[in-house]
Amino acid sequence: MRKAKWALRAAGVAAFILSAAIQLGCDKKDDSGKPASGGGAPATAAAAVTGKGIIRGHVKFSGIAPVLKPVDRDCHPGGPKMVIPDETVLVSPAGELKNVIVFLKNPPAAGGAVQPAPIIDQKDCIYVPHVVAMQTGQDLKFTSSDPILHNVHVTSMDNGEYNQSIAKGDTKSYPVKAAGFFKAKCDIHPWMVCCVGAFDHPYFAVTKDDGSFEFRDLPPGRYTLGFWQEKLGQRTLADVAVADDKPADVTFTYEPKKP
Repeated sequence: MRKAKWALRAAGVAAFILSAAIQLGCDKKDDSGKPASGGGAPATAAAAVTGKGIIRGHVKFSGIAPVLKPVDRDCHPGGPKMVIPDETVLVSPAGELKNVIVFLKNPPAAGGAVQPAPIIDQKDCIYVPHVVAMQTGQDLKFTSSDPILHNVHVTSMDNGEYNQSIAKGDTKSYPVKAAGFFKAKCDIHPWMVCCVGAFDHPYFAVTKDDGSFEFRDLPPGRYTLGFWQEKLGQRTLADVAVADDKPADVTFTYEPKKP
């Protein structure tokens, strides 16, 4: 009888030790203070992070703006030549730079409302608008207002090649799954080119005629802005401080390339 009691006590102690060992194993952390990999409860989706912060600003061009001369092109067979503007570097008289894609390089986690997918028209043998930005997972749509045949040719390494003819009134869709910058062109009218920036978050904008852009609903913090322009390239502006009670005003200037 006494031996049976000791056996029961020993079994209870062993069970307690085993339970404690299992608990210690589950709570084990690595040197960084983060839970060790392997096991544990499944991760949950990050909650949307928003605030009242605003980043607003302008993009400018310093120095003498390039002179972009329009050219005459045969767009409509049998019709008059079309005057095609050069839209690669559009600078206002005040030095404000249009069609720059501005974006957050360190956006808030799971924040912001989804932006609408862009639609690009082909009108008078020009892509309208010339520059767009969008989110991954959306379809980039192309349509045509011209009475002649065009084609849309995209050669994105990450999203795949796309080459479709398009007639007046048609709408064609190009699925964009990967972030990055790429261009679309018309092989029938080789001067027709448009630029696209795709992002895995909604914090992006294309500067307007006055070079302006704006981001809203940002949580307080410090952000890094990225700038992309088809001829002038990419630039970065770091450490933009955002608070809930005061907009962060930014002016970024592209300097002309040195010879």
